[in-house]
Amino acid sequence: PQCVSAMSVRHRLNRFIVQHLVIQRATRVLTRIRLATGQVKPGVSVVIVNWNSASFLATTLDAIDRYSSTTSPDVVVVDNHSQDGSRALLRQRPHVRTIPLPRNVGHAVALDTGILLTRREYFITLDVDAFPIAEGWIDKLLGPLRSGTADVSGVVVRGGFVHPCCLAMRLDRFVDRRHTFVGRYGAPASVI
Repeated sequence: PQCVSAMSVRHRLNRFIVQHLVIQRATRVLTRIRLATGQVKPGVSVVIVNWNSASFLATTLDAIDRYSSTTSPDVVVVDNHSQDGSRALLRQRPHVRTIPLPRNVGHAVALDTGILLTRREYFITLDVDAFPIAEGWIDKLLGPLRSGTADVSGVVVRGGFVHPCCLAMRLDRFVDRRHTFVGRYGAPASVI
């Protein structure tokens, strides 16, 4: 067995975080350009991060199809290097835009990546096991955003924090305010 020191692990983790922060900044700049040049269209994107959760993913995608008939969201799945058949499942759904990652980068980085690569004015994040159960779910989430009464909408947990398991926001606000789900220096993310 090979031994790994805590210092070595910390160094690798810090290098990994720095690499992803650089990629995230570049993606954020490209998203700003897309916003400024009108490449972001009206409507909503639904962003899901998946890692080895094919059965949940199938259920969630079926529920989105079933309960979004009047809205037609752009569905984006960021696959965190699944090895369980998730990618084969996604290939069978050509209407789902898949972002296959070459390795598991963690939920927060994958979620930021998916959001920054959306093509619509609004986005909704869903955990792979958080699926819609009724028609009108998208309009209900986007209502406070469209009316201007909220900057973020979704599942509110203790302290008024909106949990990313079901969250809606305008793409331009996410970018302009430099929101992220990646915690800083090991602290939990609570920036939204």
